[in-house]
Amino acid sequence: MGEAKVSSRRVLLMDDEHDLAESLATLLKEGGYDVKLPESIAEASQMLDRESFDIVITDIFMQERSGYEMIDLAKRQHVEQVIAISGQGVEWEAKSRGADHFLKKPIGMKKLAKVLLKPKAS
Repeated sequence: MGEAKVSSRRVLLMDDEHDLAESLATLLKEGGYDVKLPESIAEASQMLDRESFDIVITDIFMQERSGYEMIDLAKRQHVEQVIAISGQGVEWEAKSRGADHFLKKPIGMKKLAKVLLKPKAS
């Protein structure tokens, strides 16, 4: 993940499990990614309206609202890559709603790195 081309990639990471989000954000930052951690889907929506992101990583099941809403928001803003994450096996639904990739929690950095470096699923 330390390649030069990675350094300019902007990531919006939405997960209501703050410890997990912070851990993933730290790992991504160490890998050269510019990571934003909104506190809510409403804040994430505002960020997507104001800023440009290459990647959105979103949990599917959150207390506030659904990660499927985040997928919809990201797709409307033409985000290059949307990665859905969940502790439950909802890969088919996440991908049918527009996620390019799905990762089941717990997420290891190796698994995340492989997806980040992979082209969009067709």
